[in-house]
Amino acid sequence: MKLITPTGMPDYIEAQLRYDDGRHGDGTLSATQIMKPIRVIVLAERHGADIEYPLENFVESKLGEAWHTAVTTAVKERYPDRFIVEREFSHTFDVDGVKVEVKGTPDLIRLPTVDEPQCQLIDLKSTKTYGVQKGDARDKWATQLSIYRVLLAMQPKPYYCDDYGEVTALFKDWSESWAERSKDYPQANEVTYSDIPLMPVEMGHEYIVGRLRAILRGRETQDDELPMCTPEEMWFNAKKGQFNHCRKWCAAREFCGQYPRVLTGELTMDYHGQWRS
Repeated sequence: MKLITPTGMPDYIEAQLRYDDGRHGDGTLSATQIMKPIRVIVLAERHGADIEYPLENFVESKLGEAWHTAVTTAVKERYPDRFIVEREFSHTFDVDGVKVEVKGTPDLIRLPTVDEPQCQLIDLKSTKTYGVQKGDARDKWATQLSIYRVLLAMQPKPYYCDDYGEVTALFKDWSESWAERSKDYPQANEVTYSDIPLMPVEMGHEYIVGRLRAILRGRETQDDELPMCTPEEMWFNAKKGQFNHCRKWCAAREFCGQYPRVLTGELTMDYHGQWRS
């Protein structure tokens, strides 16, 4: 991927935005990566060297990383025996005879105690209020933590996790006035959700293998025949009539034929949620 620096950006800001710890830079699939649309995964793999991506798009995520680092650093120092902090776990899955490795790094794992005999998976999210109000954010959190649950259970010395994970969300767009108007709106700019239901390990294992099978199939498919992204995956905003992920955030958009066809009306969604030309 070629990161494009905007005109006038100070060199010290560019340095910070370009800094990366290299996690999963070895071609191994990550827990969060296998959750992405198959079209996006495959196009990014196939055209990665030619993809141009605006460097300023990393500003929001870097702000979230700063909060994330502050929390995990404090936990490491204050509770070294109570939590596992940012440890990477991996497992190689058999997908119809093909070996595929998946890695994942839970933010925090609360270790068992006398009163709580199982581990608890904890994730830190810097996000916006819309996804939580809509409900799809919680579904994504549950899926991600469920993948981690499987990876931990597959270790030589297994870690068995509670049926419910925990997510603390920092809302980047939180408004006190909106919180006063609606009880459905997050009531603080940092909220902990301790009731994120996780898949049973067997179900999570099936989910992972299914996603890997779809990725392997996609790697053998031509660009224009890849599965279409859904409006939800394209972050469709009905009020504005915009597909926000495609418009700004999708790294593979310049190599994707779906988005231009949607914009021109060549592709439309039918009543069954299927794209039709």
